[in-house]
Amino acid sequence: MKSSKLGIMQYGLLAFFMLFSSLAYANSEIIIKSSVSPEFPDGLHAKYLQYVATKADLKLDIYPMPFARRITSLKNGEINLMVGLKSSFKEEQFEFLHPSYERTGGIYFIRHDSPYLQSADAELGRVVVAFSINRPEMLKWANDNFRRVVTVSSLTQKILMLEKGRIDTFVHYENSAKYKIRELGLEDVVVPAKYQSPRQQYPYHFAINPKSQLYTLKDKLERVISEGVAQGDFARLRYEHEAALNTEKN
Repeated sequence: MKSSKLGIMQYGLLAFFMLFSSLAYANSEIIIKSSVSPEFPDGLHAKYLQYVATKADLKLDIYPMPFARRITSLKNGEINLMVGLKSSFKEEQFEFLHPSYERTGGIYFIRHDSPYLQSADAELGRVVVAFSINRPEMLKWANDNFRRVVTVSSLTQKILMLEKGRIDTFVHYENSAKYKIRELGLEDVVVPAKYQSPRQQYPYHFAINPKSQLYTLKDKLERVISEGVAQGDFARLRYEHEAALNTEKN
C-alpha cells in the first residue's frame, strides 16, 4: 500500500514538473516582435521596448518601419507589440496595454522666415501642414483645420519639405525633432513656431496583437508597465535619453 501511494505521489510530482517545464519552455519561446522608426533605431522607443522585454524576461526582435507600416504590421501579426500609440487611436485588431506608460505631446515647427504661426492667435486655416498619420478621423480633422494636408512617412521628410518651402509647418515631439533638425544642420532654418496649441498631453500606450502568442502574457506585460510607471522608470528613461541628446548637442 505504501509503495502504491509513493508511486502515485512520484507520478504526481513528475507530472507537475513536466507541466511546469513545458510552460517555462513555451514562455521561453515567445519573442517580442516590435518595430521603431528607421530614423531612430536606438532611440527612446527602442529603450522602452528593451526595458519591457528585460523585465518580462523575454527576447526582443526589432524591425525598423515607418509609423503607418508599424500599425499595419501590428494588425496583421507581422509584429506583436508596438510602442508609441496615442490613446485616441481606435483599437482595431490590436489592444492597448494598461496603464499608459507616459503622457506627452508635440509642437509646431516653421521656417525661421515664415509669416505663419508667429502669434498666439495665428490661423491654422492659412497653412499647409505635413503629418505622418493615416487614420481617416485624424485626416478629416487636419483637413478641416489646415489649408492643405500632406502625408509623409518620416520626420526627415517633414523637415526637408519645410526647409524647401513645400509646406508651412509640421508637428512632432519637440526633443526628437530638434535632434534630427540639428543632425541635418538646419537648426537656423527650422525652428519652433511662436504659436503653439494649448499643450495637451496625451496618454501613450503599448499595443498588442490579440491573436499572437505574446497575448498569453498580456497580464505579465501590464504588470511590468504598471510597476515601471509607479517606480518612475519610464520617466527616468526619457530624462536620460534627452540628457544624452543635449550632451551630443554641446
